[in-house]
Amino acid sequence: MKVQELEQRLMTYLHLRAALGTAVGSGSKVLESFVAFAGRQGDGGTVTSKVVFDWLETMKAQQSAGVSARRLVLVRQFLLHLSAAIPETQVPHMGLLTGYKRQTPFLFTPQELELLLKSAADFRPGEFCSVVLHTILGLIAATGLRASEALGLDRPDVMPRNSPNTILIREAKFGKTRLVPIHDSTAEQLRVY
Repeated sequence: MKVQELEQRLMTYLHLRAALGTAVGSGSKVLESFVAFAGRQGDGGTVTSKVVFDWLETMKAQQSAGVSARRLVLVRQFLLHLSAAIPETQVPHMGLLTGYKRQTPFLFTPQELELLLKSAADFRPGEFCSVVLHTILGLIAATGLRASEALGLDRPDVMPRNSPNTILIREAKFGKTRLVPIHDSTAEQLRVY
């Protein structure tokens, strides 16, 4: 495939993503870099997995395995789009990139949680905002809810009549609804709130 055609396909892809509300943002620079590399390598044929991994290899000195994986994700999405028009396009599998590990999540210690909740309670003392902030952060810490789930709760979700020690999470991740059990002390704090 010629460089100009590949660049045009990339522009179409980026405009489509933006129109759908899922723009790639700074990832467009990564894709432009890939397209330029693929254009220089090309014999006028299709994009292959070898070209993708050769491109990643040229950038290896300036990136970690996690950065390589994020770049591969961006390029794979573009290549999936490209393969709809040019079926010979090869889309490399993520498993071919070794060394990719998810980041270890940060966990607060009990002392840090205490300080955080105290700071939330002291935020603009006497205002309702501090009460809401303290309650939401405490609920997230006690249950492991996502922030969006905690913020999306309504009164009937928090105080179900038939099971007072559960919280109903509606339309959670992947549009699912679930019940989350809560400790008696958490239920009492929610009743006070």
